[in-house]
Amino acid sequence: SPPAPAAMRSLAALLGVLAAGAEELPRPPLQTAVQKKVISEHAARAKIASDAATADVIAFFSSEAFRSGLRQCCPSSAELTSEQLLQEFRAEVRAAELAHIFPSGYGKSKFQDVTIPLAKQYHWFLN
Repeated sequence: SPPAPAAMRSLAALLGVLAAGAEELPRPPLQTAVQKKVISEHAARAKIASDAATADVIAFFSSEAFRSGLRQCCPSSAELTSEQLLQEFRAEVRAAELAHIFPSGYGKSKFQDVTIPLAKQYHWFLN
């Protein structure tokens, strides 16, 4: 369901304050101590899960059904071993960009959120 009008007005007011005082706000740390701890804990669990799933992913990449589809769409990739495909996949995931569905700020939008012009006033990502 759409946000309540009161919540939207509060958000709009907050963004107005942020826009007015862009240079007055201190730059936050890249990660707080709590964020570092949580990310470290999740990374350790993710490594264990990834290691446990690797054999199944290799088997899937080696399956005839997957290889058949790969040959149809991506013949050069079909030449790679399953291990190489997994290495390429992991490299793509590591390079994936942060996505945020905020309005551009260059036109009309019904959403009240950070915009490109507002974001350009800061040296860190408003979230």
